[in-house]
Amino acid sequence: MSTALRKSSNVRGDWGEVALRNLLEMAGMTKHTDFLEQKGAGGLIPDMVVRLPGDGAIPIDAKTSGKHYLEALELEEGDARKAKLVQHAKAMRERVTDLTRKEYLSKVNGRADFVVMFVPSEALISVAFEVDPSLHSDAMDRGVVITSPASLIALLRTAALYWQQVRFAEEAKDVVEVAQEFYKRMAVWSEHFSKVGEGLDKATDFYNKAVGSWETNVLPQGRRLEELDIATNLPKSLREPKKISESIREPSVLDTEE
Repeated sequence: MSTALRKSSNVRGDWGEVALRNLLEMAGMTKHTDFLEQKGAGGLIPDMVVRLPGDGAIPIDAKTSGKHYLEALELEEGDARKAKLVQHAKAMRERVTDLTRKEYLSKVNGRADFVVMFVPSEALISVAFEVDPSLHSDAMDRGVVITSPASLIALLRTAALYWQQVRFAEEAKDVVEVAQEFYKRMAVWSEHFSKVGEGLDKATDFYNKAVGSWETNVLPQGRRLEELDIATNLPKSLREPKKISESIREPSVLDTEE
């Protein structure tokens, strides 16, 4: 961390953005985040925008200002060290001013209520808040939320939970739609199946009538022919068909009026 903080502003910015991307991955929010390029935009856009359900958006800018903090750590306790820490808090406040001056909220697609200023070090924030107790509240009043890795991961996981709830609600809606469509198709199938049963019932009735006609009209004449030895040398004799005594069973139906 100390090496990155001593480098140029571009290097410090890259370190902050890498830390920010890592937190997004940990929270499972990468797929709901737009990573924006600063080139050609005059620095007027955030590093990334976290998307929320319902067209909501959380613009996030990684700000790493720790030069004065590191210089203070190299000094003994005393006025010189306190002065460096005051400079550190002042630099942090200037970063807040930068974000409000850039008017991020008006340049973000979606509904954004605040800008997140991400500082990738708990120590950098805690020291600044200790030296300048009103820094956090003043930033909030100006629409800027200063976050550390711990507080940002909590915010991102809350957003991830929100997306999860939305996904569950959509899946539940899909389940209802699929169930309704399945029920409609089963209703159509049951009509066809019922007609098959009706057809079988009619076929059984016709079959039994044919058996009755056989027994009363055909079979007596066949037996008379057998008595006259007409069918003596034939390989097959007349067979007596059996009646179907049971009717077709009807399937149970749902009572949808209950």
